Amino acid sequence: MRGLRERGAQQRARLSRAAPNVHPCPPRIALVSHVIGLATIILLTIVVVTTIVPAMRRGLRDELQQTRPFESLSVEVYLEILRTSQVAGRWVVEALRPSGLTPAQFNVLRILRGSRPKGLASSRVAERMINHDPDVTRLIDRLVAAGLVEKQRDERDRRVVNVAITKAGLTLTEQASKAVRLRLESEMDFLGERQLNALADLLEKVRTTQS
Repeated sequence: MRGLRERGAQQRARLSRAAPNVHPCPPRIALVSHVIGLATIILLTIVVVTTIVPAMRRGLRDELQQTRPFESLSVEVYLEILRTSQVAGRWVVEALRPSGLTPAQFNVLRILRGSRPKGLASSRVAERMINHDPDVTRLIDRLVAAGLVEKQRDERDRRVVNVAITKAGLTLTEQASKAVRLRLESEMDFLGERQLNALADLLEKVRTTQS
């Protein structure tokens, strides 16, 4: 009996010496290895995507029939803004054609619509216009002659003459506003809300940030 126990112990010793020296991987090391593997996959994905998808080629130089490159990216962006402003301005002109209004007249009527029920002095109207007009007084006189606005004496200072939109002017402004809105939406809604918001934010940042 004792001999059997000794032979069993010797066999277990030989098996223990023959077994490979394997140590279980701690959970923390396994987690780190997994994270590194994921990071490698993400990095490779970014490299592949940026390699396959090229930068958008802009066509402003072709539109301007310009062969030489722009002096700088800032100059190119400035010209892009001017060019796009001209195109958008034509959209508004075409949308306003049925109403018989010019963009400047439409701008004045919108300003006066927003100031209701009170009127505004001509100087205040000029301050709020999108595009500066050197002769706002004559512009307003034409709208008065058309019955779209009227002149009123200021209640606090009778020497001051304010202008206010009439009912006819309000009706025409509402019709023109709808036509302009529909045209702008038809031209720009393909960008989607996210890109339109980003574009508005960037343009405002450029306009309001002073060096």
